Amino acid sequence: LSTVLAQGDDHSPLFTLYGEGPIIEHGRLGEWDSVYNDAGAVIYHDGQFHMLRNGLQSLANGGASIGYLTSEDGLNWTEVSEEPVMATADVPYTDVTAQVGSVLVDDDGTWVMYFHVLDTASFPFSGGSIGRATAPDPSGPWTPDPEPLVLPGEEGAWDDLQVSHARVIRTEDGDYRMYYSGYSQRRHMAIGLALSEDGLTWTKYDDPETTEPPYAESDPIVVATEDWEYADVQHPSVVQTPDGWVMTYRTPGRSGNIGSEVGLGLATSEDGIQWTKYDGNPIFIPSDLPNGHWIWFTTLAYHDGTYFLYMEGSTQRSLGGITDVYATTSEGSLPPPE
Repeated sequence: LSTVLAQGDDHSPLFTLYGEGPIIEHGRLGEWDSVYNDAGAVIYHDGQFHMLRNGLQSLANGGASIGYLTSEDGLNWTEVSEEPVMATADVPYTDVTAQVGSVLVDDDGTWVMYFHVLDTASFPFSGGSIGRATAPDPSGPWTPDPEPLVLPGEEGAWDDLQVSHARVIRTEDGDYRMYYSGYSQRRHMAIGLALSEDGLTWTKYDDPETTEPPYAESDPIVVATEDWEYADVQHPSVVQTPDGWVMTYRTPGRSGNIGSEVGLGLATSEDGIQWTKYDGNPIFIPSDLPNGHWIWFTTLAYHDGTYFLYMEGSTQRSLGGITDVYATTSEGSLPPPE
């Protein structure tokens, strides 16, 4: 059975929840995915969906590991292996966590994963950077690059503490775009963009009209402007479709990750740089999920006219509650025509 969620202004549904519970559940006590779980990165390639998902026991206990699953319909998933295909310990420049946000397939068949790392377990206010790993096959072996690719900005910049949650798209022109969360030492959050011709060397988007800190060297492309966003936006997930660019994003709430205040927003763009927020935001709040108390990380995918929005949700009231992955879908344009 499906439950209609995320009502628009005209009370028509934007997304429909698949099933009555999560599509991917946490593992047994002591396993690599026994506490936190999110969909990480999802793409459609060679006739099926592929997911590289994040699983954690805790930030303080070995960081994250990355598992690999496949699906024929984007809703019913099969683990290719019970063991993760990559772990935090494989990354030479972090001991805390490495979490996947995007996966691509290059023209030569090489699989490319983009992930973020943290310097300490005090998420979200830890230093962090974005790295890359490659593999001949999604099952591995995955080889991380020896150094991160994208670093926080200089002191005083809007992203001078952490860059994370990288969502990378290769456009029809062959260049690359990376949408990411930027965190400042002043504890503000916004969404940034970096550009690349080869997926290796990245330049942050910089509006030439802003020349003073915190926007002297680069600029965010989405900032908090609405009351429900509580001054912070983060966790972009972006797809390019025949109708244009579509983004979902998250606000952590007034005091940071407070359950009832967390919300997901929708924005659209013609060029992937200038974004228009949906008038019906927020499109999701935690109570939209079955017995839901929290929404953490999200992953947006698109295939053949259907949007797939995967959400990491928890049914526990505790901030440290166990999380599972829920799936919702939407067909047609987002937002729908008026």
